[in-house]
Amino acid sequence: MTRELNITIKRWAAWAPGVETQSAWQQWASGETEFEHSPPPKPEIPAMLRRRLGTTGKIALHCAIQCLQDEQPLATIFCSRHGELNRTIGMLGD
Repeated sequence: MTRELNITIKRWAAWAPGVETQSAWQQWASGETEFEHSPPPKPEIPAMLRRRLGTTGKIALHCAIQCLQDEQPLATIFCSRHGELNRTIGMLGD
């Protein structure tokens, strides 16, 4: 028995150095632009909370905020059974 699943994507966001908007991603996909060297985004959250985020968390939260646009704030919890991703990768590399 086959079941059909319909999904609607209202908004999407992604981040890479120098490619942050939907139009910039479309230009990248068509080969019109390349990634640049730039620091990760700073999500629009209080500095005391932001300093606790690693690079991956900052990027994920930045993208989530971009998708919210004019909607109500969304409580967010980042967690991992392996701890902070960048630290874990560093330890595995060591």
